[in-house]
Amino acid sequence: MHVVYEGFDPQLFKPAPSGRDADAQPFLLYAETLDPHKNIPFLRGIYAKLRSQIDRLGLTLVGRYEAHAADALIQTVPEVIRRDVRFMGFVSDPDLAALMQNCAAFVFPSRNEGFGLAPVEAMACGAPVVAAAAGSLPEIIAEGGVLLSPDDDDSWVAELTRILSNDAHRRERSEKTIARSGVFSWDEAARAFRRIVAPDRLPGPQCEASNALM
Repeated sequence: MHVVYEGFDPQLFKPAPSGRDADAQPFLLYAETLDPHKNIPFLRGIYAKLRSQIDRLGLTLVGRYEAHAADALIQTVPEVIRRDVRFMGFVSDPDLAALMQNCAAFVFPSRNEGFGLAPVEAMACGAPVVAAAAGSLPEIIAEGGVLLSPDDDDSWVAELTRILSNDAHRRERSEKTIARSGVFSWDEAARAFRRIVAPDRLPGPQCEASNALM
């Protein structure tokens, strides 16, 4: 058995050239479905706790989901903070990349993931990533993000508060996510497949260097 990681589009998912707009309202970003194993009620609770301490903070959720599911979930959000929760539904890749580039943090509390492409794309955009220590996420995110129990809301609130209030800590987390995202390139995926199917035909270092110059 061999594991070959998938990749992301580096022309699209990359840090914003001018950096995040520090004057805009900060927001947490989640990108995926609203299926039960994604643990969205837990995320809703974390956001409510953060808003009891931080007034100027939004929560944006994007992905493929039925409108009625979003409507049902928004009704469980305290009314006083409901106006700052956005369910955007499916968005294009360029719009997703822009959201990832500008979010204060990318949050992913899923209890079970087979891979987790959205956190990889968020890391490539330089977003600090806080995710569940569950499923494939510890292997995929590794040292690039902060991995916490999908049931420990106090730890999530503490880490997100630190990211939101400490610029140096946020920059450090951003640098780690960018560094980790480099593992997930399509070039590396191609090399990994070639090592499996034709190891005797894999170019040597000199040949690879020559090809890189062509």
